[in-house]
Amino acid sequence: MAKNKNKGFTLIEVMIAIAILTLLLVPIMRQFSQTLDTSRRAKEMQYANEAAAYLLEYSQRNDLAKLASGSDATDGADELKLSAPANVKTQMCSLYDSASGHAIGASGAYVRYNVYEYKINDVKLGARNTVYHRNVVLDDLAVQLGAKSAASGNGYKIAYDMTQADLSKFPAGFELTNEGSIVKYNSEGYIEAIACREADLVSNPNETNLGNMQDLDATKVAIINGTASNFDAQAESLFFSKTMEKLKQTDPDSYQQAMLHESNDSVLNTIAYVDSTSKMTKIYIDFDDCGTSDTTDDYYIIKADVYYLNDYSFKITGNQTVSATDVIDYNVFSQKFYTDKCPDIYFEYQPYTADYAYNASINKVTYASNDYIMVDNFVPDAKIYLYKPTNDQNNVAYGTTTNGNAYYTTNTSGKKVRINIFRSNGSAEYAHIYTNLDVTENSNGQFGVTAQTVIPTVVTDSPIYTGARADYDRGYIEPLAEDKRTDNRLMTVTVRLTPESKSVSRITLTGAKGEN
Repeated sequence: MAKNKNKGFTLIEVMIAIAILTLLLVPIMRQFSQTLDTSRRAKEMQYANEAAAYLLEYSQRNDLAKLASGSDATDGADELKLSAPANVKTQMCSLYDSASGHAIGASGAYVRYNVYEYKINDVKLGARNTVYHRNVVLDDLAVQLGAKSAASGNGYKIAYDMTQADLSKFPAGFELTNEGSIVKYNSEGYIEAIACREADLVSNPNETNLGNMQDLDATKVAIINGTASNFDAQAESLFFSKTMEKLKQTDPDSYQQAMLHESNDSVLNTIAYVDSTSKMTKIYIDFDDCGTSDTTDDYYIIKADVYYLNDYSFKITGNQTVSATDVIDYNVFSQKFYTDKCPDIYFEYQPYTADYAYNASINKVTYASNDYIMVDNFVPDAKIYLYKPTNDQNNVAYGTTTNGNAYYTTNTSGKKVRINIFRSNGSAEYAHIYTNLDVTENSNGQFGVTAQTVIPTVVTDSPIYTGARADYDRGYIEPLAEDKRTDNRLMTVTVRLTPESKSVSRITLTGAKGEN
């Protein structure tokens, strides 16, 4: 009988096998764990960067007033709550030369700038629910730099084309931002030193023309082009045609004789033509809630119409005088705005030239003082920016600023020409008008009103303003410099997501606000 030699593994052999397997599996498991942890961290960083990018875009898209109002917006599963600025302070920033990495000037040049810091509710991100503290910092360092005078007479600008290689030239503590600038932050996270280079010296735009500091998106603001609202030449030609038609109806013989002349002026002279033409631009502002609870259908409507009224007379056979009135109107702007507030209106003003004549010898046009702007507004806090280009197609310049009626002046004579501004009877709201035209109050505290003023009756029957000076102080029509809002100043936006866990890096993103 054969002897069975299959005795199996001894305990020692099994223990040795397990020990060997353990030695082999430990580094594999460690590597697997590290890979999994790295993947989780990468995912978390991705989520953090996406949250920071969203917060940056939100801060760029909304004005300061909304950021400080505590308005809510969807931010994934969380609510984005922006409180009033926790810190509003002035900071000092030293300037470093972008080429050499050295401080500028013997004692170091610096600028003071303003900082607005907003605290946002914390957010949990990643598989481990890491808590991130979020804040948004807005500063005007870039525009303060542009207004900072260098020894050469130039200003400064931030260098945004820096690289990691350039960073080695700077002292310890500087870092390269996502925008390509090199900066040093203080313990509070504000910029205390920055790399810059010389540029053209400019005035600080945040201290001038604040009304223009916003994104001029045609879906957000109403832009009424001056040339689009100027039909002076067309109206003059059409009025001539209407006059000739009236003459043809009342005195065919005189009409035949008049049409034998070569030019419009000659024709009109033969019939002793006398006229007085007025022009009025009507701006209409209203809101429509569409009669439903669905606010997405609500819209603001902005319209602009131009009216010409011509009172005229001429003589027919028998020396009899015929008088008549013609009216011409053009719609120059009409748009609906599905925005959460009334869009600002930018109206480029073109002076009214009654006969559209240009005199080359004195380098000016013949302009008219019977020029009217009517604002028919039914929306609270509507704003109109009435701009007159420094020089335009009619070679007329704006005047200097004081306080009251709206005027413009010619380049050659400096003579003021009044623009009369009104609102129609029954309008519920005053629009706030800011202008770069000369604004001067007359003796009786009225604005755009004189005893001999005649308003085109086809549009309105009374002037806008006969109130006391106290009403003017509410801000109906004012110089552009009186627009004190800060909603859309030019700012740099810095978004930070700071994790409570020390094993995850802080996310910092920067971008520009109001650059349009």
